[in-house]
Amino acid sequence: MKLSERGFRLAPQTVLLLFCSVNVLVYFDRGLLSAAIDELEKTLGLSNTLSGVLASAFLGGYMISSPIFAHFSAKYNPLRLMSLGLVIWCAATAGSGLSVDFWTLLIARTLTGAGEAAFVSLAAPAIDAAAPPDRKSIWLAMFYTCLPVGFALGFGVGGAVIGQSVFGEQWSWRALFLIESMIMVLLVFVCLSAHPDTIKLSDKQKTSTATSSSSSAINAGGASTSADSLTADLEVDGARPLLDPASSPYNDKSDAHGGDDNDSGELDVADEVGRFKRELLALLTNKIYMAIAFGYAAQTFMVGGFAYWGVTYAQKQLHFSETQAGSVFGGVSVVAGLVGTAAGGAVLDKMRGRFVNNQPRSLEVAIKLCYYLTIAAMPVVLLAFVFPSDMRALIMFLILIGETLLFMTISPINSAILWGVPDQLRPMAMALSVVFTHALGDAISPVVMGRMLDSTNDNWNLVMFCTSLWLIWTVISWGWGYRLAAKVAQRHDLAATSGFDDIDDDVAPFRDDGGYVAPRELAGMPHASYSSSQESSDLLRGDGLDD
Repeated sequence: MKLSERGFRLAPQTVLLLFCSVNVLVYFDRGLLSAAIDELEKTLGLSNTLSGVLASAFLGGYMISSPIFAHFSAKYNPLRLMSLGLVIWCAATAGSGLSVDFWTLLIARTLTGAGEAAFVSLAAPAIDAAAPPDRKSIWLAMFYTCLPVGFALGFGVGGAVIGQSVFGEQWSWRALFLIESMIMVLLVFVCLSAHPDTIKLSDKQKTSTATSSSSSAINAGGASTSADSLTADLEVDGARPLLDPASSPYNDKSDAHGGDDNDSGELDVADEVGRFKRELLALLTNKIYMAIAFGYAAQTFMVGGFAYWGVTYAQKQLHFSETQAGSVFGGVSVVAGLVGTAAGGAVLDKMRGRFVNNQPRSLEVAIKLCYYLTIAAMPVVLLAFVFPSDMRALIMFLILIGETLLFMTISPINSAILWGVPDQLRPMAMALSVVFTHALGDAISPVVMGRMLDSTNDNWNLVMFCTSLWLIWTVISWGWGYRLAAKVAQRHDLAATSGFDDIDDDVAPFRDDGGYVAPRELAGMPHASYSSSQESSDLLRGDGLDD
């Protein structure tokens, strides 16, 4: 019996629980590193600069590896790729606990980021595909609430264990890295024991006949072959075709989402590099995706800067003690993360209630929600840094409200990333967004804010106010993305109800399978194969169609 035929199938709810458990553990590791910095400096003789390099090394491994794992999810089974990444993570975190100097720890942290990347880039598409249509956002919200929970646990448990020297002075931080590695081994065993087909990266894969049915429906209209349809999937916003149908990486000889039949195939480096470039080009020419990604990066710049400098701000500007500062600012961030992330997913599912089977409308609603939440959050956060430091209770309350509103965008904006691209590109879309959010966000904001503090003689209110102003780029970018998404949705609904009249090349509509359709192809496609949505004609009153 083949390996692909072994293993047990996990129910969708079990998949969600498994992924949430893994997510808690990987963010526990991040929190643990933050809690262990002082002990690392003492034990290994690290300077503040070298301690900072460890965080950069982790992000470097994370950003480089994410697109690579995402790319190969089109050739190899995604569950096996996740397992491979988590095996690397286990070895790397154990290596962190056994490191003997800065260089061994640096290598271990780089590999930790690389291993985590495989899981992060593939988990969200898998959860979106497994979730019930009317619960997709809340499922993603449950997954993303694990971020603040895991980090808080790592920081809190790590700080307590290290502070009390529970495992002895020499092993206080080392033991925690080894323990988390052993716990992850158990979760990896579950992943490896599960049937490979348990994890899917798109709704189309939920039934074995989805691809053939879609191809039959398209061919019935005389529009294109299977390869042609996938070429059209990668035509974004009226852009030129990015794939030659004859050489499509998603044709019959290569499963679009990593079936096991391909796992033993030979690797053609030149072909993979070429396909990797085409995937990147498809995303970089997708206006809606780029609007989402740049807005997300701008928001992460602000949130990441706050996360890095927040405790110090609470100490130096608001005059909390060292213990109080960590508890108060950390507590605010955890509460905001939990409440905001969960609420954002629930609100989005409620807003898209009539559109659960209409991907363009769901995309529009997701970006719209993020846009207005950011508009609401920005003045609240700015106001917090206008008041004098002796009003610290009011200041922390305003920060709590502002952060909660911003965290409410986490599930909707990640849903928008998935819904705004063809199904085949979802893993790469998540991976590339990771690169954007870190490279243009929290990887540089601590440095920029530090430079501003030095230049202003530690004028904390001014620096925090200016950092909050960076959200204006999020508002602009998501506002543009909302406008584009609304036009896509309007044309999709128009095509579904009017026989494809009045369609132009400004924005390419979607297929039901999540792919984009070039406007020139619409005339050859029958109504039934294009849209099964039953939205009423009140969506077609013309608002926005003359933009």
